[in-house]
Amino acid sequence: MKRSRTWRPVPIERVGKFALLGFATTVGVAWLIAALLHLPGGGRALNMASVAESRLAVRGHNVGFGIKISQPRTGSEIGSVGFPFYALTYSRGATSAESLPPLLRAMNEYHERGIDIPALGTPSGWGDPPLALRPLWIGMLADTVLHGGLWWLIAIVLGQHRAERRRRRCQCPRCGYSLAKDYLAGCSECGWAR
Repeated sequence: MKRSRTWRPVPIERVGKFALLGFATTVGVAWLIAALLHLPGGGRALNMASVAESRLAVRGHNVGFGIKISQPRTGSEIGSVGFPFYALTYSRGATSAESLPPLLRAMNEYHERGIDIPALGTPSGWGDPPLALRPLWIGMLADTVLHGGLWWLIAIVLGQHRAERRRRRCQCPRCGYSLAKDYLAGCSECGWAR
């Protein structure tokens, strides 16, 4: 006789772990995209294509896989990175608020500009995006949920694979305890199927 499965709520710490893993993946993917652009041929690898400038020639855009760089005529540079949504942004050439104290002004500028990384070999010709630090909250949240959900699915698939492998060996699918004597009675160690 097959026993019915009872629904158990997911522990909040497990949700927190996958949310943290999703956040780390979001930042890692955004920084990887920015770092790839510094490699020789990085612009081609990220499928960066220069979109025709408007008639007023106010700004030019470079848009590619997970990155958008906008360069207004003022000489400043604004960029967004992330995949599948833009999660982090930076701006170059923007002046900090003069009303802030020197330390806070320096921290604010660092937050706006991002972390500079050196170019390797020949510059790609597509600008030099830093490792951005300023979040785009909606994109950051969407990417975190998406990446955390992907990690959750990977954990479920791997857990099911492990449980099936244990069943074939007559072990408890949950804890791995040997149930060779009486598999149908359930596990005396963790209480599975009891």
